[in-house]
Amino acid sequence: MPRPPTASRTAPAADPAPIPFVVGPPEPGVVAQALGALPGLELALPDIGHSAHVRLELPLGRGPAAFMGGKSALWAWRSHRQGEAPAHALGPPQVGREVIGVQRSGSVTVLQGLRVMTLSDEERRWGMTLGSVSGQVYRVWEKLSVEWLPDDRVVFQVSSHHEVAPAGARLRRRGLLSPLLLAARRGTVQGYLRAMQEVRDTSED
Repeated sequence: MPRPPTASRTAPAADPAPIPFVVGPPEPGVVAQALGALPGLELALPDIGHSAHVRLELPLGRGPAAFMGGKSALWAWRSHRQGEAPAHALGPPQVGREVIGVQRSGSVTVLQGLRVMTLSDEERRWGMTLGSVSGQVYRVWEKLSVEWLPDDRVVFQVSSHHEVAPAGARLRRRGLLSPLLLAARRGTVQGYLRAMQEVRDTSED
């Protein structure tokens, strides 16, 4: 009689390891690989009371057209895609969706993994909060929003808390000490405003 089939002893595939950074520009496919490693990772957030904090605001114009333009831009990741840290995601922001922000720091390219934690979709306000996952260069908590104020002004607001995580400490051997990494992250946050500046310029045409 033929023997019954035996159960496979092949071990289940391990979750892909995070790729917090690469030396030089990333090779084709590396960013997608880094993005694919994020779903199995836990959130790892900064100490809000002791981390670096950047809070910025940019006027986008006035009225409903400016509000819809800013909302649409943030929904399309324009703040990240055209800023200092172009974003790579599998679609628009939704709770639980991961995104990779690419940030150049000296000879190293940081592939910062973030996850959408909350979305706010109100009549005169649209925004999201992002949190870092484990194994990244930075621990990050960021809140980005577009708000239509009672005086008819529309503003884009960013509040970012960030600190260097243990994975970032590995970059010290490449001369990237914590102050340099924090300065680079601050530049990334400022890049969000430069990207959204295009929304303001368009609304004023």
